[in-house]
Amino acid sequence: MTTSRVSAASHLDCQEIRYRLQNHAVFRLLRKERVAFVLAFLISAFKTRQRCGIPESELVTELSSYIDMLRLTVGEGELTLDARASLEDWANDGILRRFHTPRADEPRYDLTPEAERAIEWMQGLTARQFVGAESRLLKIFDILREVVFGASSDKEERIKELERRRDQLDLEIERLRSGSGAVMDSTRIKERYFELEDTARRLLADFKQIEQNFRELDRSVRAERLAAERPRGSVLKDIFELRDAIMASDQGRSFAGFWAFLMSAEKQEELEGLVERLRIPDLLGERHERQ
Repeated sequence: MTTSRVSAASHLDCQEIRYRLQNHAVFRLLRKERVAFVLAFLISAFKTRQRCGIPESELVTELSSYIDMLRLTVGEGELTLDARASLEDWANDGILRRFHTPRADEPRYDLTPEAERAIEWMQGLTARQFVGAESRLLKIFDILREVVFGASSDKEERIKELERRRDQLDLEIERLRSGSGAVMDSTRIKERYFELEDTARRLLADFKQIEQNFRELDRSVRAERLAAERPRGSVLKDIFELRDAIMASDQGRSFAGFWAFLMSAEKQEELEGLVERLRIPDLLGERHERQ
């Protein structure tokens, strides 16, 4: 099965890797003189409390306090940085996104997709005491089944697959009724929980990339249509139709499906109920052992 991701990976030759090492924003961040300080602050300000779109004045205050704290606790006596200027420099370097919102008197800051990748890569360097291999293998099988049978035009084949799944559910129901149904053991609970945690964290990071993809798509479509020599009325009509063009893209269709699922009152109620029932004190207490 050939995908765009596989195709892109197969073209990572020496020259392409060298170019990315020299020019990609992630490696520019990792090459910064005080990269440990920068990453530690970004994790503290954005990731620890899962915040985004922080007002400039608030972030300046936090960064100033963070610099003062480092001077006192770890001997960074020569760390004489201006907080506001540092934030502007990080925005120019592609580490932070500086933007304005309607009816706001000051700009806000958010992590860029590149900063998210650098943080995720750094966090991933920590050896894990527990890696759930089974849950990931099951996830691969589930995705393969979904793609193979969901894309099949053979109606009988799809019916057989649905019947197989129904038979499995019927068998599980009978086992529970007879008292022989097994409860998920602690190891499998840990696997599923950590897989859930990793997926949720990556989904939050993916939002930054989705947002950037939409902005770039918006700019490219606008530039393409405005560059054409047509009457003003025709150009305005194209601009008003921009949303349809964006939502017709792969990124747009994927996000539309995600948004419809997220905005479903039934799904929101189900999600809240599931999260409320997820009370595993012993498991949550072992989080730091895993990292």
